[in-house]
Amino acid sequence: QQGVAELRDDMGRFKDSLLGTLERSVSEVEHINSRTVALVSGNALLKQKLAETQECLWMAQAERECAQVWAAEFEAAAAVYTASQQRELRVLEMQVRSNASAADDFRRRLEKRDQRIAELEDNV
Repeated sequence: QQGVAELRDDMGRFKDSLLGTLERSVSEVEHINSRTVALVSGNALLKQKLAETQECLWMAQAERECAQVWAAEFEAAAAVYTASQQRELRVLEMQVRSNASAADDFRRRLEKRDQRIAELEDNV
């Protein structure tokens, strides 16, 4: 009978030891599971942030391309405007020269007229 009691005691200690080991294993699995859930959640958040960052990058690239197009259009318009202004300036310069020449001709005519009047007065 003593052997049966010792065997029961040994079986009880073995059962308690086995249950303790199982509880620790379950606890470790639960911990690993919670860490896995956190990692999966973190991974999803990282994927979302990556997608948002990629979208921002695409938008920035599109804005840069638009800015380059606008800059090229502005430069072209400025060149056309500058060329137009230069043509207008040349036309104005020609008009000024023409007016100066006409003024010189008019002044010469006035001088001739004044001279002719003076001659006529001297002859009278």
